[in-house]
Amino acid sequence: MPKTRGGSRPGLIIPALAAVALAAGACGGGSKSPAALSSPTSPASSPASASTPTTSASGGGGGQLSQLTNEMNSATDTTFKAVYTGNSDGQTSTITIEQAPPKSVFGSGTSEVISDGSQTYFCDLSDQKSCVAESGPNPLASIVSLYSPKTYISVLQAAEAATAAHVAGYDVSFATKTIAGQPSNCVTVGGGGSTGTYCVTDSGILASVTTGADSFTLTSYTTDVPASDFQIPSGATTQTVPQVTLPSGVTLPPG
Repeated sequence: MPKTRGGSRPGLIIPALAAVALAAGACGGGSKSPAALSSPTSPASSPASASTPTTSASGGGGGQLSQLTNEMNSATDTTFKAVYTGNSDGQTSTITIEQAPPKSVFGSGTSEVISDGSQTYFCDLSDQKSCVAESGPNPLASIVSLYSPKTYISVLQAAEAATAAHVAGYDVSFATKTIAGQPSNCVTVGGGGSTGTYCVTDSGILASVTTGADSFTLTSYTTDVPASDFQIPSGATTQTVPQVTLPSGVTLPPG
């Protein structure tokens, strides 16, 4: 393991990386109310997204929604590397997600968060590579989960219930696409003044999400992930955040 550099400042590195992750995660649209939208398209460098719509009225589509939900549940233990292009508030970012459970990687720009299941490394890969290690599960797991199809299962379950109940003004339509070379099934859900489109590959990987002006789309995908991707980058210095044990009865204020 690379030697520790005494001049590192973990107190600054971790919040900075968290801010980068949060900014990238905002493209997931998970915290925003979706508005009217059009279906996403892959960037020019990716294979074209061929689309074959198969629409359903507000009272149907329950079987297709169930199938899509099952696909979303299927990739929990899959080893893969997925690269996404996100667009939010007129800004574009590139996000890399890798997993080989329990290991995972979240990357955006020159920042990378590497988790081996028991320890997490927050790495700054700019001019002077440096990482800060913290014991325990990945504290940014909730951000990474924005790119997990399972995060959106509740949306489809709500759509399934609404279509089964013939809720007025609720509409669901389906389409098949090829996104980043991956055959994908998509559903567009509209109701209550908002619309969202969610696409999942046949292997259960999230292919795209579009809500309002925000979107992220898969641009490359592979199941051939080298073990070295889950290791500290070569040449990076590391420092471990010390564990602090508070005296009995002492608590820290919130925030």
